[in-house]
This record gives sequence, C-alpha cells and structure tokens, in this order.
Amino acid sequence: MHKLTAGDGYTYLTRQVAVHDATDRGHAGLADYYAEKGESPGRWFGAGLAALDLEQGSQVTETHMRNLFGEGRHPGAERLENAALDAGKSVEQAKKSSQLGRVFARYLGNQPEFIQETAKRYIAYNLAHGEHWKTPVPAEVRAKIRTELGNEHFLREHGRAPIDDRERGAFMAKATRQQTTAVAGYDLTFAPVKSVSTLWALADRDVAKEIEAAHHAAVEATLKWLEKEVLFTRRGRGGLQQVKAKGLIAGMFTHRDARSSDPHLHTHVAVSNKVQDETGRWLAVDGRVLYKANVTLAEMYNTLIESELIARLGVRFENRRSGLNKGVDKRPVREIVGVDERLAKSWSKRHSAIEARRRELAAAFQAEHGRPPTEGEAVTLAEKAWDQTRQAKHAPRAEADQRAAWLAEAAAIIGSEQAVRDMVEDCLGHRPDAQDVTDQWVAETAQQVVARVAEDRATWQVWHLRAEAQRQARAHGIRLTELDDAVDRVVATAIREHSIAFNDPDPLTRETTAAEQDVTIPAPLQRTDRPAEGGVDAEEVVSAYSLAGARQYTSRAVIEAERRIVESARHTGGRTISEVRVGIAIAEAAANELQLNAAQQSLVREMATSGRAVQLALAPAGTGKTTAMQVLTRAWQDSGGTVIGLAPSAVAAQELGASINLENPDTNTAGTSKNLLNGPWRPGRKKVRADTLAKLVWHAKHGDAPAWMEKINSKTLVLIDEAGMAATTDLAAAIDYITSRGGQVRLVGDDRQLASVAAGGVLRDIAHQIGAVTLSEVHRFRNPDGSLNHAEAAATLALRDGDPSAIAFYADRGRIHVGDLGACADQAYAAWAADRADGTDSVLIAPTRDLVAELNTRARNDRLAGQPDKEIGRVLTLADGTKVSAGDRIITRENDRRLRISRTNWVKNGDRWHVKNVNTDGSLTVIHDKLGKTILAAHEGRHRGLSPSGRRHR
Repeated sequence: MHKLTAGDGYTYLTRQVAVHDATDRGHAGLADYYAEKGESPGRWFGAGLAALDLEQGSQVTETHMRNLFGEGRHPGAERLENAALDAGKSVEQAKKSSQLGRVFARYLGNQPEFIQETAKRYIAYNLAHGEHWKTPVPAEVRAKIRTELGNEHFLREHGRAPIDDRERGAFMAKATRQQTTAVAGYDLTFAPVKSVSTLWALADRDVAKEIEAAHHAAVEATLKWLEKEVLFTRRGRGGLQQVKAKGLIAGMFTHRDARSSDPHLHTHVAVSNKVQDETGRWLAVDGRVLYKANVTLAEMYNTLIESELIARLGVRFENRRSGLNKGVDKRPVREIVGVDERLAKSWSKRHSAIEARRRELAAAFQAEHGRPPTEGEAVTLAEKAWDQTRQAKHAPRAEADQRAAWLAEAAAIIGSEQAVRDMVEDCLGHRPDAQDVTDQWVAETAQQVVARVAEDRATWQVWHLRAEAQRQARAHGIRLTELDDAVDRVVATAIREHSIAFNDPDPLTRETTAAEQDVTIPAPLQRTDRPAEGGVDAEEVVSAYSLAGARQYTSRAVIEAERRIVESARHTGGRTISEVRVGIAIAEAAANELQLNAAQQSLVREMATSGRAVQLALAPAGTGKTTAMQVLTRAWQDSGGTVIGLAPSAVAAQELGASINLENPDTNTAGTSKNLLNGPWRPGRKKVRADTLAKLVWHAKHGDAPAWMEKINSKTLVLIDEAGMAATTDLAAAIDYITSRGGQVRLVGDDRQLASVAAGGVLRDIAHQIGAVTLSEVHRFRNPDGSLNHAEAAATLALRDGDPSAIAFYADRGRIHVGDLGACADQAYAAWAADRADGTDSVLIAPTRDLVAELNTRARNDRLAGQPDKEIGRVLTLADGTKVSAGDRIITRENDRRLRISRTNWVKNGDRWHVKNVNTDGSLTVIHDKLGKTILAAHEGRHRGLSPSGRRHR
C-alpha cells in the first residue's frame, strides 16, 4: 500500500498508475494512450460513487483524477461549476459547489528555501547556456547544482564543510523535504502469484479471460469487505471520534506486465481520501485502520483468487518454497500445480537486471556527488536503469503482440510451443478436493491459527488472526461459497477459545462494560461494530472514541506459561551449597588468573546459595556471564551436584558446552574461550551435558527421555542460556519437568535482547516481581594496552537502553555510513574484503536473503577471478541459486542430528564449513571450520546457502 500525497498523488497516478510507467506517452491524453496501447482504461468502484452521480464501472478520465486526487474536488468539478454559474451563482459559490469538504491545501509559499534557491540556479544555468528559462536541466547537472548548493548551505549553517556522505546526505534530505503534505488517497496493488500470471500469459484467450475475471472478482470482493469492515473516518475536535464511512471511492487500473515487460497481471486501486459520514459530511479516510488491515486484505485477495480459479478452471494449488525460502522459517507460496518454475525464474531475471543496474547507478552517483540520491533523483536513476537494461527492440505493449512474444520466450525456455500448450492443458480441468466446514474443522483450525500467529508475535489483533485464517482456509481448500463464513467462524473461535483480550483502558468504550457501571453511551457518540468474537451476524455498540480492531490479544497458553514460571520462581528450599565452597571456587578462578569482579562474584553466590527453584540473571553481552557460569559450575560440581546446560538453538548449546567444558576435545576452544580456567578436572567433576531446550521439551511431552534427562534430581542445576530467545511455553514446559524431579533452574539472559517473538515478557515479569541478579560491567572491549575500554562499554549499554547518545558516539567515530542500498552494499563488501585480505574473520550482514545471495556470489566470483574452469572443478547450485565448488565456504541452515560430526556433535544450523570436494552424485565433502572434522553430506535439503564467512541475521 502506497500513500498518495496531494503534492505527488495526481502525478503519480497519471504517470505511473494510469499509464503504467510509460516513457513514450508524451503529451497524449489518457484516452489516446489506452487506444494506442490496447490497455484497459481505469474504472470507478465503490458505494461512495452514488454521492458523486458516477456509475460503478464508468471510465476514469484524466480530468477526474486531477480534480479528485490532485485538488480534493468532485471528479466532474467543471460540470458542477458551470451549472452553478448558469444558475446565476457567483464564482466563489460555483467553486464551493464542486468541493468535497475541504479542498487540498496548496502550499505555494511554503517551499523550503533550499528548493527555491535550486529553482533559481536551474534558471540561471539555462540562461547562461542560451536556453529558454523553463528548459528541463539535464539530470547530471541538476544533481551537481543541488550538491554545490547543499555544501554552501551546510557551511553557512554550521561554519564548516560536511565531514562525510552521512552528514551531507542527512542535511540534503532535511533541506529538500516538503514542509507540509495533505493525503490525497492510497494506492493498493493486487497481484496474484507468479504461476497465475504465467498461466494467464500462455493460455488461449478463453482461459485467459477466465483468469482475468477471477482476478477482478477477487479484487472487487476484497474491496467490498474493506468498505464494510475497514473504512472509517474521523470527526470531532482533533479527529478523536471514529465513525463508519458511507462508501468507498476508488479508481481501478489493471495492467498486464511489469516494468521489465514480463507477464504480471495486477491491479492498482487508487482509494480516494474523500469519504462521507452518515450525515453526508465529507471527511477523510481513517488511515490507521487501513494500514492495520493491509496484510489481511492481501491474504483475502490471495484466498479469493485461488478459490475463484479452482471453481472456474479446475486448477490445483500446492505449497512451494523457492530459494532460501525452502527453509522452515519462511511461509511457502501457493502456486498452480503444473506451471513450470523455470518460466517465472527466467522472467524474474529481467527485474533483477534492472535492480542491479539501478544500484550501480546509485553507487556511482554517491561516489561522484558525495551523498546518496534524493527521492526524486532516485526515481530518475530507476528510469535510467530501466532504459539501459531493456532489449534493443522493446517488447510491444499491444496485448496480441505481447502474448505472442511471451509464447515464443516460453517455448525457448521449456522446449517448444507444443510443450507450452501441453503444460497449460495439464494445469486445467481437475476436480477440486474441498474441505467441509465442520465444527471439528473450525475448532482445530482456530487452534492452529493462534499457534501459528503466536510463533510470530507475543500479542496480536484481530487483523493478524483473520490474515492467518485466510491462509489456513485456502490451504485446506474451502469452497468459494463457504469461504466468508468459514473464516468468520475460525476467527471468532480463535478469540473465544484460545486468546485472552487485554482489558479496554476505558470500560465506557463498550456498551456491555459501560452498562456494568450503570453508564449509557450517548447516542451521538455510538458506533455499531461487528465483534470478532461474536460470529458472523453479531453486532455491538461501542463508543466513537474507541479504535476499531485495536484490541490486543495474547495466547491463553502463553499467559498460563508465564504464571507457572513466575510461581516457580517464588519457590525456595531447594539444595544449596555453602559460602565456603563458593569462596573456594572463586579463589581457584583467581589462582588461574581469572579475577571475578564484585558483580560476578555476587551472581555466583546468589545462584549457588539461594535454593530457589528458578532464578534469573540479567547479563548484557560482554559482561562476563560465561565466566561466572564456569565458576558456578565448578562450585556446584565440587559439592557433589550435577550441571546441565540448555539453550534455545543447537549452536548456542554447543557454545555453552564449549565455554564450560574447556577441556572437551570436541571443541576448539583454545582460540575462542582462551582457556580461562586451565585447572585439572578433579575426581567428581564430570563434563557438562549441553543440549537444546527443544530436545528436553519434546521428550518431556512425548516420553522416551534420554539418560541425562532421567538422571535429573534434587542435586541437578540446569543452566538455560539466552533464556530471552526461548519461547515462553517451552521455558514453562522445561521448568515444570526439571522442578518436578527436584532440580533447580538458572535462567541467564538479557531482557533487552532481540528476543524470540514467542518469548513474551516473562524475564521482565520475574525481575519485577521476584528480582534478578544483574551484571552491568562490560569486559568485552579492550584498549591496545589491555585495559578496559570504558567508552565502548558505555556506548553498548546506552544502545541497549535506547539512549540516542550511543548513535552519536558511533557517528563521531565514523562508524555509521549512509547511501542507497547499492552503495551501502558496496561499502560493506569492500570493508569485508579488506578484512579478509588482512586475515581478520569479519562478519558481513545484509537485510534481505536476495542481497545475501548476491554478496555471496560476488565474493565467490572475486575469489575465482582469473581461474580456468578446469582448476575450479565441479560446480553445484545451492538452493538460493548461488554456486559452490571446492574451496568455497558454506553455512548449514538446519539442524540434522543424523549427520554426525563426532560422538557428541552433529550438523547444526549456523555451522560453517569449507567445501573440500563436489562429488559426481551431487553430494559435498565438507570440513567443519572449527572442529576440522570431515563429513559427506547430500546437497539437497541440507546445505542451503553459501556464506562469505558472514551471514545476515535470520
């Protein structure tokens, strides 16, 4: 969804939406453009059209868009004004006759000084070169003028020149920003999955028309639901009252292809910001609800078009995962069974080529001008990239020629035109396997919906539940005629049976809770809503001061798990060890040149002597929690107890075990843990078992527990590291199992850490209600002479606390860089490559999986530059499209206990490997980076990405 402002809304619609980014339109009107290119003209949609005397489905003209989206007036403003003048009205009265409430304000005198000065210099440039003063200035010259002017303004304001791109870019962004903007509307884009557009592009016209009809039916049904459930307006002082809007006013523009000329059936819906309340007063759309419902609308469209296509053409859909999305951490995409994936992949390469060229141009722009491009300059660069990457003979825009070109391209990709026809034929005419909407199905699906939503967030709103219910409905093949009822029932059951609503901040916002206090909501302040938990036909009266769909929910299971954890933390009376033994362990550490500070000593003492069933230690990164846990482990073992380590992930569990079991031959800890405690293991000291929290939870629920779990007793202390990353329900299940056998649990984590979305706030609850042991002195940063770097330590703690001064600390030291995505990627890659050349093990992190794959490919190409194919050897393609051969480094993205590295170790998500050989059967012979162990692994389903010794956070 894209917000349209009054400043650019109209031009965006005419230049990019209505004519689909055409660069050859010239001064032709929309009617001429549509006639020449064979495009379908825009059509009006919405119940709000009745107030404008416009028919639904009538054509949208350029004048309509200028009036409504450009100025906030009636689309037929000229007709109304002329009629008013003919009736003897004054000019002012005639203008008011076409207004829809307030017209969009024109901020003619409100341009920033920088923009006004820029315009003057453009004129001066034209006059100096003998051109008319209004002649368009070349883009390169405009950029140079803006940069020079920006430097001058910065010098005048700060008394010095900008020190880097970041400072110059930030100043330019602020200087060129419009002071005020009025919202003209919203652009919603509806597009089916790639296989639908592919089938539509290659099928005969009859089938293609059915696909188009299914697409339009899905779009219109979604918009009708939006109109009924999502469309609100605001009124009263400050717009605090939220009331239903009478109807939607929208222009729909359907296009056949993407900017790269690939088949891409999609519809832009330009929703006007002008709506009426029940009194007929013209007001603005309440965008808050529209944004909240954005994903729900998208999932509703996806479900509807799938159901429409199944009903109309008998196609089948299946879950597909592509590239790195084959991992379990991403949702599958439902595509049509039988559509060759090579077609979409081949056509997608054009878009990738455009994006790659755009990034190259943006990086070159920043290198030349010392700043990132402004928003307007970025648009110019994108157009230039498209122009430079298109084929010499641009694909025709007329539909018949377009379809012929797509057929020829598809034939070249999959073999022949007959193969294309056979593929299309195989996709059609299948009997649907539909799911009956029974009470049992509703109950089971509602439980699944809440469980799936809880994986992504600790709290949710009805929009999240409805979006997931739509996904479940299409996955189960619910019939089109039963779809709405099925989704409503699932959502209602999910809220009633499996969610807990937080109390409204004001009980007077709902009629039912207000009545309990003998209060009636005044009629003028009432609004009728359909409660999500009340079913299909239920309605309730709420206050106009309440926000629709804003109520927060959480899982009953999570609330119960939090209660059990906190209750366990209250229990005392468990096994303790004496202060003397703790002192001996601390002294032993000091004797081995490991001096614990006061906070670390306190942590060890508290956790060893409290006797609490559950105790929490809050320890930010670098504060020495690992060292403290080493000493705690030795103290507990020396007293005759046993220690077990658990962590949310396999890699974290391995690192926990390595940090405690410093002499474990399975781990190369000499370089990572620095052997801080080299003392011999005395009799009675056993190696600490470290495993995943998930393993204990699974066996606790399903039985067949391993021996180390069966041996948990009153002498057992279980350390759960990175507790903030664990799901609350998993923590509760583990604590229940351990404490029921008499064991004690020590949670170690950071309540400010990037937490698991399922973690909730249980660590903060324990700290607030029971208390926690805290480490706050950061030891990780050192000066060249070995002393503590207190400035770096303070900055990390400030960043953890959300203190803006931390950003200033890093900015002052030149550690924050800015730019277009391409420029930033180049900067990061160059820094990483320099580190690698110096022998530094550097981490390269990128924001998206596509960029990760691109950087990995770049690193590999640089490594192999100049080598003949014979030396490179056999090459294998990984799941994300990157290549791998001998000498490359890969990262595993899934745990697999069947692939053993040693007696106690297995392949884990996040392990890094060197590829020794690519075998003829597609398997890989790889060597573990840390352990030096060699294994033979099948490629498919295990090694999912190539990493240049760094990876993005997943």
